[in-house]
Amino acid sequence: MNDKDFEKEVEDCMENGEETIFEYPMELPEIWVFQNRKTNKFKFELETLLGFKNTNGAIGLVKSLLVAFTRWMVENDHDVNYRFDYWKVFNNGISLEKEYDTIEEAYAAFRVLALGFIVNARDTATEEDRNKKTIDNIVFNYEPDDEVWVATCEAPFYFEMADEDIVKLAEKVRKAIPAMEELKRAADESNL
Repeated sequence: MNDKDFEKEVEDCMENGEETIFEYPMELPEIWVFQNRKTNKFKFELETLLGFKNTNGAIGLVKSLLVAFTRWMVENDHDVNYRFDYWKVFNNGISLEKEYDTIEEAYAAFRVLALGFIVNARDTATEEDRNKKTIDNIVFNYEPDDEVWVATCEAPFYFEMADEDIVKLAEKVRKAIPAMEELKRAADESNL
């Protein structure tokens, strides 16, 4: 979105009665809370054009947004204990597009979505961490008798495999080893 499109969107919001009452962080907001002065309804939006290194990054962002929104609610004497009942969650639904009757309902909706995301994403983050540790344990070995490269991994996932992709990668590594050994030797000689 360019600056003119953004300015037009802001003008449209103002004409429709929407006013930003909370945004975090202030410089480049990732969450906005709006109040429509004409209808006296509330809604929130999140920045979705974000990239994360891994799932833990997304979890960290959502946690920080929830903490910031909660802090703002408390500082402005709004109730953070509002809870949706079964009917409001599963019949009326909660979403980013919905307008809520009170700021407490908008906050409660964000809290439900944020906590649901965090709980759901933890399994993915744990799996990513476990896979990273596994990748760190992979060892490539050349077996001259069979003329193949074999990738092996110790705990927690024991495996041994040799296929064309592993062979190609291992051959590239094998070609780089003499150059790396030469660099190490030159570095060692210069430190004498």
